[in-house]
Amino acid sequence: MTLSVISGDYGWGTAKIFLLDVDAQHANALANRLRSGRLHVDVSVDPDGAVAQLRRKDAEYEIVIVNISAPSFSWLKTLQKLNEVCRLSGARHQPLFLCVSTNQQQPEFVLQIERTGARYVRER
Repeated sequence: MTLSVISGDYGWGTAKIFLLDVDAQHANALANRLRSGRLHVDVSVDPDGAVAQLRRKDAEYEIVIVNISAPSFSWLKTLQKLNEVCRLSGARHQPLFLCVSTNQQQPEFVLQIERTGARYVRER
């Protein structure tokens, strides 16, 4: 798949956030909320595109947000791949990973996410 970027609008702030969200409508809403807080937000609606974006030499993000609401994806594998790409990128610092979900996730799944070093938040 190719990189599907909804917007690269940088907003007003200096913190760079990368958002992976396969739900384009949710991605736009969340990105707009973050931008209203004066943050730079890049968005991908495609996991393979997100990997490609994070591999770029100039891709230095403070936070990578992954919407894990869609049940049809292997989110743990995707999260591990994103984490690995960031580690191997040669960036000065590694981003923090935050997984968000609009639905309740099983405690075992949340524990697996947090064992990768990411944090989990249920969006309400």
